[in-house]
Amino acid sequence: MPQTTPPFPTSTATCAARRTGRRSAPVRGLVLGALTLALPLALSVTEGASADEFTYLTGTPGDDRLRGTATADDIRGLAGDDRLWGLAGADVLSGGRGGDELRGGAGVDGLYGGAGGDFLLGGDGADLVSGGAGNDFLNGGRGPDQIDGGDGRDSVEDDGGRDRVVLGAGDDGYVAWQVDGDRDEIWCGPGDDFVGYWGDPDPADTLHGCERIADIAH
Repeated sequence: MPQTTPPFPTSTATCAARRTGRRSAPVRGLVLGALTLALPLALSVTEGASADEFTYLTGTPGDDRLRGTATADDIRGLAGDDRLWGLAGADVLSGGRGGDELRGGAGVDGLYGGAGGDFLLGGDGADLVSGGAGNDFLNGGRGPDQIDGGDGRDSVEDDGGRDRVVLGAGDDGYVAWQVDGDRDEIWCGPGDDFVGYWGDPDPADTLHGCERIADIAH
């Protein structure tokens, strides 16, 4: 499957803070037009018998390379062009300002690109992928994902699963690499948006306000 990954500097920040804590309720709601998405809560250090343990890792104002653990992680890149890997576990990755690369890995993950042109890949599991402002590339990976492109000229790819996609403002593109029969919902939003299928458009999908729809295999 073709993908385009934006270039990133090769320098690596040498200082990052890691600590552990506990978190409680897993989700909250985000309303995007007619669509309500479920998002992982921002993680905070609390105490409680029912809370899940997680690792909190934060970067620097520079270009960071931060890798999580096999359990739940909260990884924040702050400013700079950062690369964040969640690996296994239910992770929350926040790129902050700059052109960031976020990869969730296995588990139910929340990826937040922030300002700048970001590359976001959810991986396996039911992920939330949110680009924020800037021209972003977003792919939820396999599983029933929720994708919010945000403002800017975004590119969204669908690797299968029942997905809910909000492209947001800007001239955006959505590509489904397989016609899988899953009931995807795509909200195109303001701008001249393009929806492409590798084959005939999937009749199970519901599209809202999409200007151009095409078979890109021919």
